[in-house]
Amino acid sequence: MPEGYNPQSKLSDSHGGYPRSGIGNANAFLTSGTPYITGSTEMAGKSNPASAGGQHVVTLPRVAREVVVWNKGSVDLRVYFADAQTGTSTFDGKHYITIEGGASFEFRCKCAKIYIQNTHATTTAAYQLYAEITGVPASEMYALTGSGITIGPGDTGYS
Repeated sequence: MPEGYNPQSKLSDSHGGYPRSGIGNANAFLTSGTPYITGSTEMAGKSNPASAGGQHVVTLPRVAREVVVWNKGSVDLRVYFADAQTGTSTFDGKHYITIEGGASFEFRCKCAKIYIQNTHATTTAAYQLYAEITGVPASEMYALTGSGITIGPGDTGYS
């Protein structure tokens, strides 16, 4: 046995001594997940599309392996992975996907939170979200940060 091996470590907690799925376990992301569906029909508009106001935060009960967002309204939605209200460069760096009215976008990635924003000032928006969630607890998901997510022009590490 390797030095430091402990069969009673966190990986085997509460599973009868058998390893459980975790954030670094590829098997958790290879099989089909449990469906999770949510949405909103009354997503208020915002006065300044360059700010983070009016964002919806979808917090998943476990880590997802795939998320699909359908824009059910007529105005554009922005979808991104870091809270733009915390001073990140999500918008300056164009680190979001714009989904036009009536369209959808499929994200094949690990995540436990997804942010959706109505870019129109006066028109309400609507969306539906489907997530294929794994057995991995959301508490194990690391924060999504860095170039392509939170770093924009003028930030250290921007490329």
